[in-house]
Amino acid sequence: VIIHVFGNVSMSSQKLALSSKNFSMFLTWAPPVDHPPESLYKVEIKPEDVWLQTTNCAFPSEEGCDVTCTIKNCYSPYKARVGNILPESPVVWNLSNEFTPFYDVELGAPQMSVALVEESITVNLQIKLRHCKEMLLKACLLETLTYEVEIWDEDEHIKRPIKQNVIGNSLEIRKSELRGNNNCIAARSINKSLKKSSDFSKPYCFRLKQEVLQTKMYLAIMGSALGVLFLISIA
Repeated sequence: VIIHVFGNVSMSSQKLALSSKNFSMFLTWAPPVDHPPESLYKVEIKPEDVWLQTTNCAFPSEEGCDVTCTIKNCYSPYKARVGNILPESPVVWNLSNEFTPFYDVELGAPQMSVALVEESITVNLQIKLRHCKEMLLKACLLETLTYEVEIWDEDEHIKRPIKQNVIGNSLEIRKSELRGNNNCIAARSINKSLKKSSDFSKPYCFRLKQEVLQTKMYLAIMGSALGVLFLISIA
């Protein structure tokens, strides 16, 4: 199966690569300086000895061609090759590195939504992918993911996050557990069996209501006062 790529596109054998970002698999190459203005290329991807059809790739691009939905088996090793088609000349192929989705797919951070209620904060986490990507990765990766959530006080000079491991898709945090007024939350995906993790998501930051802080200060003062009275009574 062949992908035809037309236009100001060329390739470099040193830079033809299969790589991954955010649960997706990309084929990339960088054009050499002296590439012809009009070129025709073959692009083929295969697991083992079976060639698979994929969508047309637009080159060059910053992220390359997303070939994730070409993949049918998460555990099979894949390679790609690109050949320059010249009149009356055999195709010269350049091969990419080998790529096995189960081991080589880079995890992405979960999408995070935060609901603030009177006494607590609920964090909902979800991996949202195109249907074809979800079907490929669901059994081998997505169903075994766990998450780590970090909560920290933005006003602290040295970040001391509270870390929570999440099995499932939601976490409830009591506001009384938070250290300060300006708080931020971020989450990342973790695959424990492969010892892999994603980057943290973009932080969600919020400010506690002033009355919540006043209540916490009141309880702290009352606790200290009761402690002093107790010490006086036993003196």
